[in-house]
Amino acid sequence: MSIQNLFLTKKSLNKFFDNIPFGVFVMDNTGRISSSNKAADEILCMSKVEIKQISLFDIISPKDIQAFGTYFNQIIAQNDTEDDLIEIEVKNGKGEFLVIEVRVNINIVEEDNHFIVVINNISKRRKLELAFQQQSKSHKVMQEKLAKEQELSELKSRFVTIASHEFRTPLAGILSSVNLIARYIDADKKEGVVLNHELKVKNHFTKIKESVGNLTQILNEFLSLAKLEEGKVVSQLKLLNLKELGEEIHEELLQLAKENQEITMNFDLQKVECRLDYNMIRNILLNLGTNAIKYSKSNSKIEFMFKMDSEILSIQVKDNGIGIPENEQSKLFGRFFRAKNVTNLQGTGLGLNIVKKYIELMHGSIRFESQENVGTCFFIEIPQNYAV
Repeated sequence: MSIQNLFLTKKSLNKFFDNIPFGVFVMDNTGRISSSNKAADEILCMSKVEIKQISLFDIISPKDIQAFGTYFNQIIAQNDTEDDLIEIEVKNGKGEFLVIEVRVNINIVEEDNHFIVVINNISKRRKLELAFQQQSKSHKVMQEKLAKEQELSELKSRFVTIASHEFRTPLAGILSSVNLIARYIDADKKEGVVLNHELKVKNHFTKIKESVGNLTQILNEFLSLAKLEEGKVVSQLKLLNLKELGEEIHEELLQLAKENQEITMNFDLQKVECRLDYNMIRNILLNLGTNAIKYSKSNSKIEFMFKMDSEILSIQVKDNGIGIPENEQSKLFGRFFRAKNVTNLQGTGLGLNIVKKYIELMHGSIRFESQENVGTCFFIEIPQNYAV
């Protein structure tokens, strides 16, 4: 073969070598690199000059040096790769670590103690695999947590339902006994029997009735929440007269009002009747009203405003009570939430959560404005495409 043909053959081989789509370089038994192709330069982010100045061992991550050294020594000892490859982490010319697959082959072209090394950047693949593993693990953990949460929720619901029903029976018995005793006292008075501590006895009767009423309300709230969370509450539409409803609520709230508390019902209605769920709207108004009474002082004013046009039923409940601290307002509709300024007052922290759920079941919305020591106003809107 002529020198010219040899030159052309070498040039063709070099061109072929440089255009192989995966990284290839030649190194000696110390790891020193003598030549590299374009793909290897790009993977390592180095120029050919820079690559020739380093040993592969210089850029291998410390955690992988021993493993690669063992692998490389086996290649030398066996004089055969047997298609073995190894994954190692190396630092590229930008100082970034990447994961590469490495296969060391005996160099059959050049002199002894030189090896052809094929490298492939698998960093993206490893990241995707790691992300998939983490996602799978997270999904499994989430499924386990959801299963436990569901089990706990079911246990809680069963407990609340059973406990509430079991408590209701003795409470009803207590209330019945109190009423019977009161009747006996009245009967004795009519017959002329003298009761030396009549006033004290009646005072205690009143306290017992109030306590039974409070406990009954708590149990009702637990039962309502349990039914709501189980999706067992379905709205029952009924044609309601808003003025009659307001007057009914007004009478009930007056029985609970503190000394000289003024409760007013105001109406601005294009029409008096609309379709609502009676139990839901009654619960909503009583809850907001009793809260206004509870968290306002004597001689205060509580205002209800009912407004209905062709599209929206709007209800406002306003008081000038203790208000809600600004830093706690975002939690107001959460379950069991009670603001720091009401911890000395009785309550479960469930009422407003139930109110919000009832309003949402009627496709409505609720918001509020409040300032501590000034008062609170709740704004309810129920669209007429539901309440008509």
